[in-house]
Amino acid sequence: MLEKMKKQFKHWLAPPPFEDDEEKTWRANLLNATISSYILIRILIIIGNLIGGKIPEEVYLIDSVMLLFLFFLRYLLFRGKVKITGIFFVSASIILLIIVIVALGTIRTPTATAFLLFIIIAGMLFGEKGLFLASSQFFFYLYLDKSRKCGDINQPRLLS
Repeated sequence: MLEKMKKQFKHWLAPPPFEDDEEKTWRANLLNATISSYILIRILIIIGNLIGGKIPEEVYLIDSVMLLFLFFLRYLLFRGKVKITGIFFVSASIILLIIVIVALGTIRTPTATAFLLFIIIAGMLFGEKGLFLASSQFFFYLYLDKSRKCGDINQPRLLS
């Protein structure tokens, strides 16, 4: 039974194969690893938030939507829609990150790190165009940071 569970787990983590297209296979591998990691991380975050108990209700909604979206992306990826999955992943990740910033009212080092991670992933998936477009989204981060410093964004409810 344990061997069967290991085999199912490995099968679930395996990326979709594309024998005729090496670049598509590479992108699918990158997206599969990233999406699978994010699913695991998101589940752990939800559990941690439930245990911690001092989290605004909006965060639970955002976490749940993100988890469902990640499963949807995984579904698209395994249907062979690698490029659209990558576009959805990078775009939605940046948009959801901005929503989280506004919902929590805080911008810290982990947020900047997350933006940089999405910029790197976009560059790896889509080359120079992806790198440029994702980098331009970083200006949203700079705007939000400036807004926080000027008092346009509320201080975090978790810390007040």
